Amino acid sequence: TGDSMKIVFIFMIISFLISICGYQNVIVKKYKIKSHKIHHPIRIGVISDLHGTRYGLHQETLIKMILKQDVDVIVMVGDLVDEYSGFDEIVDLLKGIKDIPCYYVLGNHEISSGKKETMIEFMNQYHVCLLGQKTNMIEIYDTKLLLGGMDDCFQYGEGKDYREYLEYFEEDVQQLSKQVNPDIYSILLSHRPSLTDIYEKTSFDLIISGHAHGGQWRIPYILNGLYAPDEGLFPRFAGGMYQLSHNQLLVGRGLVKNILPRFFNPPEFVVIDMKNNES
Repeated sequence: TGDSMKIVFIFMIISFLISICGYQNVIVKKYKIKSHKIHHPIRIGVISDLHGTRYGLHQETLIKMILKQDVDVIVMVGDLVDEYSGFDEIVDLLKGIKDIPCYYVLGNHEISSGKKETMIEFMNQYHVCLLGQKTNMIEIYDTKLLLGGMDDCFQYGEGKDYREYLEYFEEDVQQLSKQVNPDIYSILLSHRPSLTDIYEKTSFDLIISGHAHGGQWRIPYILNGLYAPDEGLFPRFAGGMYQLSHNQLLVGRGLVKNILPRFFNPPEFVVIDMKNNES
């Protein structure tokens, strides 16, 4: 009957909308950066907030996606494991991307879960460069990049409030900033995006963070995120590219499939295409 057809049609529309807004498969999110300091196109991949999430047998879905992007270097900005995850997922991932230069800083969950030392062992085993509280000058094609890294604030103690350690965190960030050469493009890896008061005092061109998980729920073009750690409701830095006073902040939405559903906020592997501003 006509009424039955209407009910079926409405049900199909509702099901379609639910599937769209609750899409949980990983996507590639691309950003572009132009600078006179970049002499040859460079492609950087960003991994954040995996939290032990699995994508296919031995992470094959995620690995294929990453390899297809043909990135020159991968940076990992923390929370690859947490209190509830094992290490199989991250080890499978590291095996799959072992031919790509990788750099890593710790997030809050690696530290608070007591898995920091084991993670460091795996990173060393698969030749991932640990960047906590230090810098590394790399050269890709004919362009030098300065990579700096800060492990999460919880590296300084076992308190429950990260703000207890901001003074120590800022001191170390400032020490890294002193190593920035204004003629060389510089990137700081730091897990928490909300510490912009500290980041803006540095000389780094770009800060790459995660932690916010995209704000969990989004309404495209209206609400960029509903809730994020540190920032609470309606976070300013839920995910995306942000212009700060003199530098930029890129916040990845992470790869974790939360128990709480992510609406209009699929897990993402971030790709940054860097080019000369005259090209």
